[in-house]
Amino acid sequence: MSQPQISVIVPVYKKELYVEQCIKSILNQPFKDFEIICVDDHSPDRCGEILKRLAAGDSRIHIITNEANKGAGISRNIGLRKALGKYVLFMDADDFCESGFMEKAYRYCEAAQLDILIYDYCTYDNCLGDKVERHMPLVFRQMLESRKVFSDEERHGFSFQICTASSWIKMYNRQFIVDHNITFQDISSGNDMLFNQLAGVCAKRIGYANCCWINYRFNTSYQITSARSAEHALNDVKAGIALKSEMEKRGLYETNKRSFHTWIYTTIVSDMETINPNTWETDYIRIKEGVKTIIGNCQDTFFVPHFDYWYKDLMNLTSYDEMIRENISNEYLYIFKYEKEKIMKIKEYANKFDYKIALWGYGRNGKKFYQACKEFDFVLDWIIDKSANNNNVLPPDILKNEKCIVLVTSASLVADISIEARALSAHCKVIDMQSYLSYGIKFEKCVF
Repeated sequence: MSQPQISVIVPVYKKELYVEQCIKSILNQPFKDFEIICVDDHSPDRCGEILKRLAAGDSRIHIITNEANKGAGISRNIGLRKALGKYVLFMDADDFCESGFMEKAYRYCEAAQLDILIYDYCTYDNCLGDKVERHMPLVFRQMLESRKVFSDEERHGFSFQICTASSWIKMYNRQFIVDHNITFQDISSGNDMLFNQLAGVCAKRIGYANCCWINYRFNTSYQITSARSAEHALNDVKAGIALKSEMEKRGLYETNKRSFHTWIYTTIVSDMETINPNTWETDYIRIKEGVKTIIGNCQDTFFVPHFDYWYKDLMNLTSYDEMIRENISNEYLYIFKYEKEKIMKIKEYANKFDYKIALWGYGRNGKKFYQACKEFDFVLDWIIDKSANNNNVLPPDILKNEKCIVLVTSASLVADISIEARALSAHCKVIDMQSYLSYGIKFEKCVF
């Protein structure tokens, strides 16, 4: 086989139920000029057997077997060293891709001579079989829509919000990765954070395809993100320290500082929610010292002012009970307390046009926002969720023909919710609360 145009690297560990679907979704692509490098990370189940059977039927599949379990990050590095393709893709062994994706991504990269192509994905609930599209936030798509290619400087200081930490929603020019000596970190979770974010700030030619090409499977056994603990926050800290060090060496830190600090801080705080109370003191001290190393003096280091107060409170906790009592992971409490004028602007906008106000989404972030609304007497007319299961949460049909502002706490869901809301009522306005409140983007640009 001649040198392939694309190398697909798949680390494999304890995924015997899903790995065949993953590999076949690649093999069934109309585009054929690729190799698949499967790194069997000393998996104790039938993964090795399945891979050998698949490889026997297709010479494009190459299997590397680790003599001991090394983790996904090191396994990806091993695969990357063996890769021959002009472009590189990384896939997780329990995910699967859409037909036609590889050729479209390849043609896009070739036409624009990209260092990195970013694309979208669907979350796939392994238990329910439901798919939900996840797109780049509309506010960032609008920033970039006039460009086929954009550089780090053209991202207006939002590098870490646009170029997310996941390796499986990007195609990379392999020579660009080699030339910049970018590798995955040897940590048990978040091992692609260093690779992806460093690649993002180093890249000179980046493209974006508004297509959901990868299906990210969740609700599975053995999934790293399904068993969250303080280890994840500590790994976030390790990734943050490594990223800061690399950016400083390469002269990229100062221009990306506010974007980086906002992203890494919220990532760490989110994972702190699951610290075991029995190990809290030790874990908190380690996390606290790591965050100080990354962020240091908090003055003018985040996108928006309420982060300064949030950061100081995190640095001065005295007990696990205080962390829980103060709801340290709930950013909205800080927004309502220290930037209430932003919340009042939403209320004023609703009153001006005689709109009702609905919160769409009652997952983790939706519940936190509602908690802040109750504490600060901000009245919502409705809480909406497709999986409505109590009297306080209603199905989206309640919006039919209503004049309504729809608040969405996750920027990646705004595009799809906007379409659904307008299908119910031509009078709906959707507000991207994350971009407005956390990233400091002007209110007018966050209303759709």
